[in-house]
Amino acid sequence: MDNVDWQQLQAEVMLAWSSAESVNSVQQHLDSMFTRLQSQLEADHRNVDSLVAAVALLCGAICPLSLRASELATQRNLLTAQLRQFETFKQQVKLNLRADVFDS
Repeated sequence: MDNVDWQQLQAEVMLAWSSAESVNSVQQHLDSMFTRLQSQLEADHRNVDSLVAAVALLCGAICPLSLRASELATQRNLLTAQLRQFETFKQQVKLNLRADVFDS
């Protein structure tokens, strides 16, 4: 093997070595990125679990309150109807009293 072939072979080896180092560097970067993204994904899953628990607690609190609000609205409607009946009765009593006063 002459000197030119040896130098060319050495240059190719150096180029291959440089390429391997570059690939290794990219792999390390990707491994680091993967680890970071995996940690972020785990944190996001924990956050989602916490949010689901919070929503469940809120639903547990809101459902009875909604039912109670509906019951109170029904009671208000009944009381409003009774008040109207009372007002009508009161007006009728006044009219009857006036009629009795004028008839006397």
